Amino acid sequence: MTATSSMHMTADDKRFIHSGAARLIALVIGICLIAFMAITWGSRIQETAHALFDGENGQIITPVGQQRVKNATPALTACLEQRVGDVEKMKAEGVINDHQYANFSQRARELCYAQNPS
Repeated sequence: MTATSSMHMTADDKRFIHSGAARLIALVIGICLIAFMAITWGSRIQETAHALFDGENGQIITPVGQQRVKNATPALTACLEQRVGDVEKMKAEGVINDHQYANFSQRARELCYAQNPS
């Protein structure tokens, strides 16, 4: 192939990858991936955005101890009360800031759910 022939594409050289249908499929896949990520990580993205815009003193998440858990077993309830209670106590004493509180309380919940699957 010469330099001039590679610049001009003929109908025979056109492949599916260069077609409008392929671009439309790629667009649909991209939109689906963005929607999946928004559904999956939307709350974490929102928490991060609030933290960035509100500064370090802004509240990032709702207090964990005030949330109700559906279908909680007694072991899960006890774990949440203990672990989340400890985190809330540290926040009340000023040992941790709002960002640390958000991280610690989320980890405490994840630990309790992992140890006590319902």
